[in-house]
Amino acid sequence: MNSFASVRLGNVVSIDRDQRLWKGRRYVGLEDIESNTGRLSGNDPTETVKSTTFGFDDRHVLYGRLRPYLNKSLVPDFAGHCSTEVMPLLASAVLDRRYLWYWLKLFNARWNLTDWKAAGEPTRHPRILFLADRNILADQAYNSFAAFDDGALARITPGDIRKKGAVPKNASVFFTIFQTFTSGTDTNGDPAPYFGDYPPDFFDCIIIDECHRGGAKDESEWRAILDYFAPAVQIGLTATPKRKNNADTYAYFGQPVYTYSLKEGINDGYLTPFKVRQIGTTIDEYVYTSDDAVIEGEVEDGTRRDAILSRYDEKQRDFLDFVLSQYATVGESELDDGKLPALLELKYGTPMDAVRELGSVAEIRSTFLGFQRGLYEGESN
Repeated sequence: MNSFASVRLGNVVSIDRDQRLWKGRRYVGLEDIESNTGRLSGNDPTETVKSTTFGFDDRHVLYGRLRPYLNKSLVPDFAGHCSTEVMPLLASAVLDRRYLWYWLKLFNARWNLTDWKAAGEPTRHPRILFLADRNILADQAYNSFAAFDDGALARITPGDIRKKGAVPKNASVFFTIFQTFTSGTDTNGDPAPYFGDYPPDFFDCIIIDECHRGGAKDESEWRAILDYFAPAVQIGLTATPKRKNNADTYAYFGQPVYTYSLKEGINDGYLTPFKVRQIGTTIDEYVYTSDDAVIEGEVEDGTRRDAILSRYDEKQRDFLDFVLSQYATVGESELDDGKLPALLELKYGTPMDAVRELGSVAEIRSTFLGFQRGLYEGESN
């Protein structure tokens, strides 16, 4: 894997001082940029000022040079002009501007500025959250940090929260899943997500594994977590980014700041080379006849599955096809309604997303069991 090179900031970043009286452009003052979040507050899109200002466009990163502890920076997606209290920075061809923005946010975090100027040991280490959508992924990441002291790591689970009566805060690297953070109740039994027990600026950096799943959807409950912790630098990891409807990975996270290609993975020995061969089969059209020899398993009526699937609408058929594909290696007779929650999570991300696609929980269960009965018992729904 290629390593990152260390360079002086001035060698890869320049200040674009195109200063004049701009007209017909959106104005951005230092007060229009939120601290820590990098969000732009509302203002007059074409405000005119009497003094000269700096021009900028979607190539720049805007950096508030006054009172760095306010941590004000912005990645604009429009052409405008800004106060001279804000510096338009241009990244060179070897540096992605969003990476520059992430670096500026972390460099200017309060813990960093304070400890950087201090002579002794740091008074607070940065807090990092690793956020996944399955326990196996969170556990895998947690175990990968085994070299760190136990006190530096915290695996957040509902059981530990209930046992200790509070979310863990005394650590540097935290690991959990979306489902844990969106669960929790208050003393009255009403929903009170656990992530709300942390201040919005508690974490300095959040790493979202498999970020193409629920977190990329605008209306997903998981998005609420990312919005709540907006002051943190958020880094998404995925091998399969999406550009579908509102689940657009790029729309939320932007263009990749680092890409590890399939070819690199093969050359580095992490992945196995492969060749693609297209083979046409008639497996879906096959129907057992009396002169066929049964090597293993039981005879299945090849037309019954299609007849049963035809009873369901398109979204239900899509889910049932997915269910069958998950059990292709163990045989369809392994279908078990006890595995339904895991299948829904794997296919849709969260139960709420599954309900939006398929209907109520009762309807989903009825579809699953009806299909199962039709396949194996020949009974109608």
